[in-house]
Amino acid sequence: GILPEDLGFIPYLKSIDLSGNFFNGSLPWSLFNSSVIEDVNLADNAISGRIPEGLEGGGNLRVLNLSDNALTGNIPANLGLLRNLTVVSVRNNYLSGEIPAGFLRAEFLDFSANFFNGSLPRGLLGGEELRYLNLSHNRISGPVSISFAGRVPASAAVDLSFNILSGKIPENSSLSAQKSEAFIGNPDLCGKPLKKLCSVPSTLSVPVNITVGANITTSPAAIAAIPRIISPENADTSETTFSDENETHDQNQNRIKPIKECKNHKSLIMVDGETQLQLETLLTASAFVLGSHGDSIVYKAVLADGTSFAVRRIGENGMGEMKIFEQQVRSLAKLRHENVVRVRGFYWGDDEKLIVHDYISSCSLANISYRRTSGSSPYLLSFGNRVKIGRGVARGLKYIHDKKFVHGNIKPTNILLTQDMEPMIADLGVIRLVHGNNTLDASSGHFGSRRRSISGGEQRQCTSPYHAPESFKNLKPNPKWDVFSFGIVLLELLTGRVFSDGDVGEWDGDAIGDDRSWALRMIDGAVRGEAAAAEESLSDLLHLGFRCASLVPHKRPCMKEA
Repeated sequence: GILPEDLGFIPYLKSIDLSGNFFNGSLPWSLFNSSVIEDVNLADNAISGRIPEGLEGGGNLRVLNLSDNALTGNIPANLGLLRNLTVVSVRNNYLSGEIPAGFLRAEFLDFSANFFNGSLPRGLLGGEELRYLNLSHNRISGPVSISFAGRVPASAAVDLSFNILSGKIPENSSLSAQKSEAFIGNPDLCGKPLKKLCSVPSTLSVPVNITVGANITTSPAAIAAIPRIISPENADTSETTFSDENETHDQNQNRIKPIKECKNHKSLIMVDGETQLQLETLLTASAFVLGSHGDSIVYKAVLADGTSFAVRRIGENGMGEMKIFEQQVRSLAKLRHENVVRVRGFYWGDDEKLIVHDYISSCSLANISYRRTSGSSPYLLSFGNRVKIGRGVARGLKYIHDKKFVHGNIKPTNILLTQDMEPMIADLGVIRLVHGNNTLDASSGHFGSRRRSISGGEQRQCTSPYHAPESFKNLKPNPKWDVFSFGIVLLELLTGRVFSDGDVGEWDGDAIGDDRSWALRMIDGAVRGEAAAAEESLSDLLHLGFRCASLVPHKRPCMKEA
C-alpha cells in the first residue's frame, strides 16, 4: 500500500522501520520534517517519486535508509545540511544529478547503483568521522581531484568503481591506500592502487632493429610438453573455460618449449568433417594455460595463421580405452548448435589425450559482473542481455537433451559469452571423458565441483548450488539435473543474487502470483527500470526459474517446455 502522508506526525515516534515490505507510492513529507523522528528505514520497498524538498524540520534525523526502492530525481541539497545525520543510504534507486556536498557528521554514506552524474563533489563530502563512502556504479565523470582525495579520512573505506572517472589517482592520499577494487570499471583511470600505469608523453623514437608490436617472448610451444615444463605448484588450478578470461597475461611464464620426441605419438584425428589440422601444426603452436583441474588442463593454442583453438589435455589417469574415448568424442563432434561449443578433434597418446574445441574469445558468465553475494547487484549487464543469455542457454540445453545427452555441470563458468553476448555451453561430456564410466558411481565427483563422495571412508558435501539435490545419490545422469541448474542460473541472472545451497528453497516462487509489482521488486535493482517495460514477461521468467529450480524433480519442466 501507500504510506500515509501524516506518518511523521505520530506523537513520540522516534524510530520507524518498514523495510522489506511492499509499500509503493511516494515518500511522506512529514517524515522529513518531524522534530522527533531520529531513525527512518524504508529500505527494500517499491517507493517511487522524489525525495521531498524542504527538510529544515528534520534536525534530529540520524539514520536515513531509502535503499532498494525506485526513487527518482535529485538529492535535495539541504539533506546534506542536516546536522545530526550519521548514516545515509540511497543505494539501488534511480536518483540522478550531482551528489551534494555536506553530511559533515556522517559515518556511513552509500550513494551506489544510481544514475548520479557530473563530477565528484567539490565541497566536503563527509567529515572526520567518515568510515564508509560508496559512490560506485553511477555515471560520475572527470578527474579525482586532489581536494576531494585530501578530504577523505585515512581510515575510511571508499568505493568509486564503475563510473566514468579519468586521469590519475592522487598520490600520497588516502585513496592511493585503498584496494584496487575501489577503482575498477573506470577505463580511463590510472595510477596506484590500480595496476594500470599512467602514460608519460615521450619524444623518444623507436630503437633501430625493433619492430613495433613484435613478440619478444620465448619460442613456440608444444602442447604435449606442458607437464614437463610447468611444475604442479606453478600450474593454474582454477576451473577451466574455453575463453579469454583466464588467459595468462605473462606470455613468458606459460609458453611451452618445442617437443623433442614424437616417436610414440599417434595421429591427431579431426572428427568434425570440416577442420584440417595436423599434429605437427598443433604441437608447434603458441600455447597459453587457461585453467586446470585435477588431471585436466586447458590451453589456448594459437596457430601460425592466427587461428585459435581450446585444447584440453587429459592425463594418463583419464579414460583408459581409446575405442570408448573415440566414440565419445565423435558423438560430441556431431552436436552442432549455435549455443554449444563445438568439438573438433582429438589425439590419443601413450601418456595423455588431447581434445580440440572451438576457442571463444570473450569470457564466461561467471566473469561478467552481474552477481553479488547478497542483495541486489547493481552491475552493467542489461536486462535485455540477461534475457538473451537465458534464452540461448535454454535453446542449447534443449538441443543437447534432444540428442540424448545430459550435461550434468551447468554453471556460470561453463557458459561462455561471445562478443555479442550470445551464450555458448562448454564442457559437455568432459566429466565422462576425464573420469570414464566411473562418473555414474556415487564414489566419483563431478569435474569442476565438490560433490558428495565416499572415498576411504571420508564423506564430503557438495558446495555447488547449481547441482540438483537428487544428483548426490547413485543415479544415472538425468536431464532434470540440467533443468535445475538452468533454473538457478536464470534466477541469478534476473535477481542479481548469488544462491548458496538451499537458498532457492527459502524463496517462495508461488508468492509472486500475478502481482507484477512483486516480480519487479525481485528483479536486480540495476535493471529494474528497463525490466519495468516488460513486467508480464518478467513475471513469466521468474515463474519459470522457480519451476526449473524446484527441489522435486517431477515438478520441473523439461527444457522443451522452458
